[in-house]
Formats: sequence, C-alpha cells, structure tokens
Amino acid sequence: MPLSTSSRARQLGTPYFDTRNIHFYVNRLGFHIVEFFNTHHPDPHLPNELNADPTGGEGMFIFEKRR
Repeated sequence: MPLSTSSRARQLGTPYFDTRNIHFYVNRLGFHIVEFFNTHHPDPHLPNELNADPTGGEGMFIFEKRR
C-alpha cells in the first residue's frame, strides 16, 4: 500500500532481532522509535495468539517519521 504524501507521519515496524533494519531506519532515514511491543507490552491490534510468542520472541519496534 503506497504511503500518502499528504500524511503527517509514517509508521513502520521491524522485529527486535533485525538490528540492521533498526540502524538503517533510525540513523539513515531519520525515523524515531515510538513503541516496543513484547510479551509484557503486547500489541493491542494483534490477536492474543499472535502476541503470546511461546518461543520467547523478543518483540517488535515501531518507528515513526514525521514531516
């Protein structure tokens, strides 16, 4: 889904373990980390079975870039 150029903020997410993506979004593209979802702070938009990771998943960063 293409992002609208008239939007004030853009959001995206990447898994905790993908440190190269985190570095790229924050240091190169100017995004800010606005939220970190994990087992203690689940994503309210996901069903419970997707939030409860039995393998001890490390979480998901949510980034935002404002115009």
